[in-house]
Amino acid sequence: MEDITARAHGIEWSPEAPIASDRQEFLGKLDGIWYDVNPAQGVFRGDQFYQADMGFTITFPEGWTTLNTPSYVGAFAEEQRAVALVGVAGDEAPTAYADRFVERL
Repeated sequence: MEDITARAHGIEWSPEAPIASDRQEFLGKLDGIWYDVNPAQGVFRGDQFYQADMGFTITFPEGWTTLNTPSYVGAFAEEQRAVALVGVAGDEAPTAYADRFVERL
């Protein structure tokens, strides 16, 4: 913290033109930008996982700890006494599995 404070005091500040004239214009510049988790990798809303590109969703038991990795999505129970994982086996693209699944339905 001391190092950061010392460096901050050495920064010369000069006013610049604002990036937007008002809040609405500023928010418009942010529209469509994502941060944190890439939604293309799927997202959790509570206990439900959504993978929009594949049209896939799964709801895990309430209170389980959820995780999303490039290889699988899953959840585990308290004290790790149970686990549920969903992934794709093999080298084929996940969308190909999803397409075949939809065809079978």
